[in-house]
Amino acid sequence: QVLRQCWTDVPVILVMRWWLSIFIVSGGTHVHRDHSEGVDQLLWMQSGHHQDAYLEHTTHDCEESGVHEPDGGSLHCRAFSCSDGKRVYDLQLIERREIHDMTDDDFALFGKAMNLIKLRQHAHQERGDIFSREKHHDHVDIGLPGYDDFAHMHHHSRGGHNSANFLPFHRWFLIYLEQQLQVAVANCSLTMPYWNWAMDTNRLDKSDVWTDRRFGTLSEGCVNTGFAAGWHWTSMKGNTSCLRRAPTAEINGVLPSWKEVQSELHSHSSFTALHELVENTWHNPLHCLIGGQMCSMDSPVDPSFYLHHAFIDRMWFWWQRKLSHMEADCAGCTNFEVHETDFDTDGEVPAEVWASHFDHSRGCYPIPKSHPRYCLRYLTEDKLPRVADAGA
Repeated sequence: QVLRQCWTDVPVILVMRWWLSIFIVSGGTHVHRDHSEGVDQLLWMQSGHHQDAYLEHTTHDCEESGVHEPDGGSLHCRAFSCSDGKRVYDLQLIERREIHDMTDDDFALFGKAMNLIKLRQHAHQERGDIFSREKHHDHVDIGLPGYDDFAHMHHHSRGGHNSANFLPFHRWFLIYLEQQLQVAVANCSLTMPYWNWAMDTNRLDKSDVWTDRRFGTLSEGCVNTGFAAGWHWTSMKGNTSCLRRAPTAEINGVLPSWKEVQSELHSHSSFTALHELVENTWHNPLHCLIGGQMCSMDSPVDPSFYLHHAFIDRMWFWWQRKLSHMEADCAGCTNFEVHETDFDTDGEVPAEVWASHFDHSRGCYPIPKSHPRYCLRYLTEDKLPRVADAGA
């Protein structure tokens, strides 16, 4: 109860409005393949895994098939073919992997991208200016949101917690950060890893996630190891502090095993029951088991926030696949409220567009369903446990 309460008191998170999603297109497959040319995207398209309903015809001249550069625009990293001398763009394949399945080189690229967006500086720091349409079209680092801006968004916006919007919002939020990582390293193959902490539950503090070559030591105090070593954060009020963690004394065995997670997910046959289970029973406690900024409204300050939320999204994905008749259900979903942007509209985005029907020919979920830009899937981690008791 203490763990839940410390998180449920946190104000609800930011969500950007649907209009912006046309700029938030993300792609990529295996990180260890061709990083600069997006070869996997092109091969995926050419293999026939597409439907005309998802293809976008443009007036751009085309001489041969290719992949659009990671520029943060509406065609960001999208593979294209030629038809009558013009480009025809397909959806982006977002294929996420469990962090233990990443090589050191894979993770080094991810860490590099995170540090690059952490270092981004903006010509104007006023709240809202970072999202100007003009800057997004420039697709250069100056003016694009930096890492700390995501924490600011989280702090000041509403609509993403304690409601049916929880899962749809975070699906969007992860894709938005993924796009920024791809822009930073000019790499269409980079995607967000996730951490199946349920397979580490009995040794949570000893997981490989907390090694010096990953996210750094899980211990009381400032983070001085891992790719985020020495990171600092300045709040909107101008207060600066280090990235810090404060794990609870009893951390191991608090959360369920992966086998237990799957059983619970399968037993919840409505979207309402699902999002309440995931947010309140599993999502909230993990934040405060790690502690520090993770147990506050500024939780995205810690990059483990995204690792955790990618797994939360993985849970939703798993539930959608197992209860396929409910996969597009978003009962109770409303519009996200958008605050502190310079858009000239009311700043509302429908949550339901982030729940869609599985495309069996592609093996992924086309999203947003109202105007698909990318196709999401997760590589399975249903293997032998990493340690003898992790999956018991």
